[in-house]
Amino acid sequence: MVSLQDIAIINPKSSSLHSVFYYIDLESVEKGELKKRQEIHREEAPSRAQRVIGINDILFQCVRPYQKNNYINRIQDTSSEQWVASTGYAQIRTTETPNYIYHLLNTDGFNAKVLIRCTGSSYPAINSEDLATIRFYISADRIEQLKISRLLDLLDERIATQSRIIEEQETLLKSLRVDLLNHAAF
Repeated sequence: MVSLQDIAIINPKSSSLHSVFYYIDLESVEKGELKKRQEIHREEAPSRAQRVIGINDILFQCVRPYQKNNYINRIQDTSSEQWVASTGYAQIRTTETPNYIYHLLNTDGFNAKVLIRCTGSSYPAINSEDLATIRFYISADRIEQLKISRLLDLLDERIATQSRIIEEQETLLKSLRVDLLNHAAF
């Protein structure tokens, strides 16, 4: 059994913010997907814009963690783009297979341990120090970690694709209802 602090650096020291960067706030992520991309100028940035993230860094939503709106940064550094997350996230830089740890942090078992440590009722939250002490089991075999994470990644991709298809079909259905029913009324 290990704690998160045994296998990761929580909220690593960040470099200074570029004059323009992409900001990830708590509303930017839904179920592991980055839903909006906000370009922000440093002088207009909210005070919570402090966590400069790198490839494979995991963002764990500390406020209302039961929503599981966590994110793993898979965006490759393409030139000088900088990505910055809100302090509403704990930034996790693991020494294990990042995707494996990301999936582990999204399990109901881990989430139950988080919720026990949360404070507040309207907006339950956990602080990074408490998050770092949560203990859990991991596979010591890196190959097994990789296989498990690849399978779970593929399933997540499939679910995301199906969700987009459903959204498109629902939009089409709404449009057809309006067009067909308005046409029939005349």
